[in-house]
Amino acid sequence: MEMFKRVLQIVLFTFVSRVVIALRDGRMPFYVAQQDGDVILAGLFSIHGKTADDECNSVLNPRQLANAEAMVYAIEEINRDPFVLPNRSLGYRILDTCGIPTRANCMAFSLATNNDRHKCFGETRASKSEITGSIAAVIGPVDSASSIVVANTLQVENLPLISPSATTEELSHSDFRVFFRTVPPDSQQAKAISDMIDYFNWTYVIIVGIDTSYGRFGIHALEHEAEERDTFCIHSIEYYPPGEYKPKIRKIVSKIKKALNVRVIVLWSDDTPSVGFFFRESLQQQMFGRTWLASDGWSESRSLFATEYSAVIRGFIGTSLEHFDIPSFMRHLLELNSSSPRIEHNMWWREFWRGVNNCSEKAWKGCMRNNVSQMTPAMLPMMKTSSLAYVIDAVRAAALAIDSVHRCPPKQTHVSHIRSTEMLQALRKLRFQGITGAINFNNKGGSLSSATYDIVNLQLVHGSTHSLVKVGTWKRLRKDRLQLRADSVVWNSGGTAIPTSHCREFCKPGTRQTKTVACCWECIPCTIGTISTRQGSTNCTSCRFDENSTHNNTKCEPLPFDNLTLSDTRGIALAIFAIIGVVLTSFTLGVFLKYNETPVVKASIRDLSYLFLASLIVAFLTAIVHVNGPTLYYCFTDMLFTTVVFNSCISILFLKTSYLVYVFNLQRTVVAGKNQSLLYKRKHQLLILGILNVTPAALEIVVLAMQPPSVKQVVIPFQYRILQCRIVSADSSSIIELTVYVYELILSIVVAFYAFKARKLPSNFSETKYIAFNMYIQLTTWAVALATFTSLEPGSFKDIVDSIVLLCRAYSFLLCNFAPKLVTIFRYPEKKHQPIDFALRRVVHDPSGSKGNIRYAVASPQTAKKLSNLGKQARNGFSSGSQENAGNSIRVISQNERPMVSFENTVSCVNYRGDGILIRISKDIIREEDSSTESDDAEDTHL
Repeated sequence: MEMFKRVLQIVLFTFVSRVVIALRDGRMPFYVAQQDGDVILAGLFSIHGKTADDECNSVLNPRQLANAEAMVYAIEEINRDPFVLPNRSLGYRILDTCGIPTRANCMAFSLATNNDRHKCFGETRASKSEITGSIAAVIGPVDSASSIVVANTLQVENLPLISPSATTEELSHSDFRVFFRTVPPDSQQAKAISDMIDYFNWTYVIIVGIDTSYGRFGIHALEHEAEERDTFCIHSIEYYPPGEYKPKIRKIVSKIKKALNVRVIVLWSDDTPSVGFFFRESLQQQMFGRTWLASDGWSESRSLFATEYSAVIRGFIGTSLEHFDIPSFMRHLLELNSSSPRIEHNMWWREFWRGVNNCSEKAWKGCMRNNVSQMTPAMLPMMKTSSLAYVIDAVRAAALAIDSVHRCPPKQTHVSHIRSTEMLQALRKLRFQGITGAINFNNKGGSLSSATYDIVNLQLVHGSTHSLVKVGTWKRLRKDRLQLRADSVVWNSGGTAIPTSHCREFCKPGTRQTKTVACCWECIPCTIGTISTRQGSTNCTSCRFDENSTHNNTKCEPLPFDNLTLSDTRGIALAIFAIIGVVLTSFTLGVFLKYNETPVVKASIRDLSYLFLASLIVAFLTAIVHVNGPTLYYCFTDMLFTTVVFNSCISILFLKTSYLVYVFNLQRTVVAGKNQSLLYKRKHQLLILGILNVTPAALEIVVLAMQPPSVKQVVIPFQYRILQCRIVSADSSSIIELTVYVYELILSIVVAFYAFKARKLPSNFSETKYIAFNMYIQLTTWAVALATFTSLEPGSFKDIVDSIVLLCRAYSFLLCNFAPKLVTIFRYPEKKHQPIDFALRRVVHDPSGSKGNIRYAVASPQTAKKLSNLGKQARNGFSSGSQENAGNSIRVISQNERPMVSFENTVSCVNYRGDGILIRISKDIIREEDSSTESDDAEDTHL
C-alpha cells in the first residue's frame, strides 16, 4: 500500500508540474485569501468563471464569493464559541478554482504536500508556508468534476474533503474514502425529479445531460428511478461535451424538435456556457412549447433568465437545494464595507466593489470615493445562494471533528498536530444538528437525512422580469415527500394548465392502455362486463354480477329483467289467451247451468262437470298470474293451485272413464250382484274425487311448510336477470315434489289407458274418444315441456313455453270435454231429447214367446221400476217413437224373475254387449223420474 501511495504521488507530481508551468506563464491567477490559526481549513471555490478553453476569466461570480464569505463567517462564529475548540482558533486558506478541475487538482496537491506531515502527536515539521497551522480538512470544491480529482489527490494524505455542493453520485463510491458532503447526492435529486414527473402524470420524457460525472451519474440515477417505478419512460438520452459542444447541441435540438409528442425535457447540466448555447440554439430552431425540468446545477443561474431565452425556457420547473434563512449571516453581509481591512485587502471583494460601482478601471481609492461602499439589502439577492447553509454546516462539521479529536484522551500538547486518520474517523462518527438538518455522515460520506429540495418555477413578474418562484418542496424523510402548489405553477404557455407528455394521447374511457413498447400503448376496448371511467386507464374494472357495461364500456348498469310482464307484447298476447279461456269456460258453465235438466248435461255427470269447469277457470286465472311475473303470491299459486287444479281435472276424467269401463263390464274385477264395489255409486263420486286430490294437495302443503317459496334472482351473465320461484331446495322437499309429479303422471297414464279401452263404445258414448285424445295431448305436452325445459336457459322464452304449456293443457281439457256437448246443444237442438241408453245386466231368452224369441232383460229394481213406468205410459197412449226393430218385444223383469212390464213396438234399438243388453227406448215415451230416485242409482245411469 505504501508503495502504491508513492507511485501515485509521482504521477500526481508529474501532472502538477505541467500545471505549474502554466502558472508560470501567467494564464491562471493564483490568489489566496487566508488567515492563520491553530488549525487551518482550506477552501476551494469557483469565484471566477472559466472560458471555453478551461481558463479563468475576469467575470466574478458573486454567489461563489458569498460562499467563500460564508466559510469565513462560520470560522469566525466557531472561534467565538467557547464550547468548540476552547482556547484554540481556526484559520482558513481559500483559493479560487474557477471551476476548472485541473486548476482545482493543482491546488489540492499544493495543500496536501505543504501540509505538516506527522507520525504521532507531538512530533511535527514546520510548514514552509506563511500559514503556521496545519490543514485539517478542505471545504469544497463546489462542482462535481473538480471534487472528483481533488478527492483523488487528497487521498494520498488522507486529508478529509467536505463538499457543500458536489452532488454527483460517483463520489458515493467507496474509492473516495476521504470525501464527505453536507449536500444530498444526486440519487436524491433523481427521486425528486421523478416524483415531479409522476405528479404531473408525464409518461414520456427526453433527457439531455452534460457529459461529465455530474451529468452522467445524475442521468443514470434518473434511469434507475424510471426502471424501478415503471411509471414513466425515457424517449431518448443525449449527452453533449463540456467543451466543443456547439455541433453536438445543434444535432440534439434538431432531434428533439422532431419528437412532437414528447413535451417534457430534463436538462441535467451545471451552470456552464453550454446551457446558454443550448437555449440559444433552441430559439434559433424555433423549438417552442416544451416544458423544461432543471437540475440544481443551472436552476438558479440568473444569467439564463434573460429576455432572449424567455420564449424557450419560461415556465421551467426544477430543483434547487433548499434555501435556509440565516439571519445572522445576512447581518454579517450587511456589515461588510469596502474600508474594513479584511475586505480592502481581499482581491475578490475589491473586484466586487468595482463591479458594483462600475469603476473597475479606476484605482481602488478613487473608485470607492463617493460610491457605494457598504452592502445594502437590495444587493443581497445576488449574493444569496442555496449552498450557503451547506458551506456553514461543512465548516462546522470540520470544526466539531477537530474538537472531537482534541478532546479524545490522551490530549496532545498542541491541537495543530492532528492525525488525518483520526480526523476521518471523527467525521464518520459525527452527529450534530446543523442549519440544513441532522448531519450524520454514512459510509458513503453523505448525509441523507438532510436531503431537501425547493421546487422552483421561472415566472414573469412585474411585467417583463423573470424570476424564480418557489412552488413546492421535497423532503426525503417526509411521508409525502413532494408537496406542490400546482395551481401556482405558470407553464411555458403562460397559463396554469398542466402540459402533457405522452407517446400518444391517453386512451378514452371505455378502453384500457396496453403497452406495446416502452411507455407507448394501444387502446383496447374493455370486454363485455368491464368498464374504465377515466382516461389512460391501464385496466378495466369488472361490473357486479348483476350488472353489465354500457355500449361504450364507461358505466355499469343493472341487467334488465327478462320476465314476462303485462307490459310486454308477448305477455299481453298470452294474457289475452288466458282471459279468452276464462270467458269460454264461464260461458260453458253458464250454458250447462241453463240446460241443467237436459239429458246432454245429465249424461255429463253434472256435479263432476261443474267441478271440472271451476277447476279450468282457476287454471286460466293462474296463467294470467303467471304472465305477470314471479311474485310471492305467484310462487304459492304455481306450486299449489296448478298442481291441485290439473290433478283435479285428471281425477274427474279418471272417474268418468273408469265408470264407463265398469258399466260395460270392461273392468273384470267388478262382480255382479250385491257384492259389487261401491266405487261407482254416484253418492260416492265426490268422496272419491276428494281422496284422489287430497294426496297431492297434502304433499304440496308439506313442502310449503318445510320450504316456504320465495322469489330469487337468477343472473345470466352479461345478458339479463330473471326472477324465479325458489320452491324446493332441501332433498326431502325435492323427493316430495317429485312424488307429486309422478303421481299426476301415473294418473294421466291410467286415464289414457281407460279411454283407450273404451274407444269402441257406441257413438252415443263417444265422449271416451275425446277423453283419450285429451290425455294424448296432456302426455305429449308433458314430454315436450320436459325436453324444452331441460334445454332452455332461464328467461322470458322459458316463461313463454311454461305459459303455453299451461294454456295448452287448460284448453285441451275445455275443448275436448265440453266443445262437443256445446255443439250438440246449439247446433242440434232436437238432440237435446236424444234417446237415453239403459244398461241392463243380462238377457234371458224365452223361445216360447208368442211373437218369436222374446228376450228378457234382467235389471236392477230401480231400472225395472223405471221401465215399468215407461210401459204404463206407453199403454196410456204415448206415441211409440222410432219403430226400428219393431218386431222385437222386450219383457223387463226384476232380479227375482218377477215380470214387471212387457211392451212391444217400443224398442228402438237393441244392442248386445257380452252378457248384458243395451235397450234404447225413445224419449218420446219417457217421463223422467224425480231426481231423488235418479241420484240413488249408482249402477244404472243415464250417460
